[in-house]
Amino acid sequence: MSLTQNDYLTFLQYWKQTCEASDGKIAERHLFRPSGIAYLLPHVFLLEVIPPEMLEVRIAGTALDMLSAKTLTGNNFLDVCPPHERDIYWDVMQEILRVPCGSMITREVTFRDDQTYTMKSLKFPLIDKSAGRQFIVGLLGITNLDQTMPRPKGGAARSKITDQHYVDVGYGAPQSHSTTTE
Repeated sequence: MSLTQNDYLTFLQYWKQTCEASDGKIAERHLFRPSGIAYLLPHVFLLEVIPPEMLEVRIAGTALDMLSAKTLTGNNFLDVCPPHERDIYWDVMQEILRVPCGSMITREVTFRDDQTYTMKSLKFPLIDKSAGRQFIVGLLGITNLDQTMPRPKGGAARSKITDQHYVDVGYGAPQSHSTTTE
């Protein structure tokens, strides 16, 4: 399934509803129930932020595991992403939690089958106040997949971030991160 702009807007609205139910700037993890957006579940991920530099994948939808060369759940996301993008992802996740805000990252990804796809991720912070833990919940999909294209498999061979910007959810947004990677 290729994700549409409406899918990303649905995800944003669901996160905002969770914030309202949480009575805070950041949505409470226990109130974010992905079953509320069930049709998007194959594309949803949950990362736990563990300093100094670990983004442990707690949940990765089935569509995301299909895109990776290995199972994502239980791994450090920073070890799965391309090395030249590692610092960008860590910095972006820290800003999302600090402000709080969202982030949209668009990448051109060439898989090992030489097919190139446009992948877009939208991410927001979650918090577990009782345990003092921080999370990032996101939606990741291919935006240019059509019925005639083969589904990508086996992990990325090359990746280039083409756009990164923050999403102001009412508390401001930092400047976008440099996207000169490859």
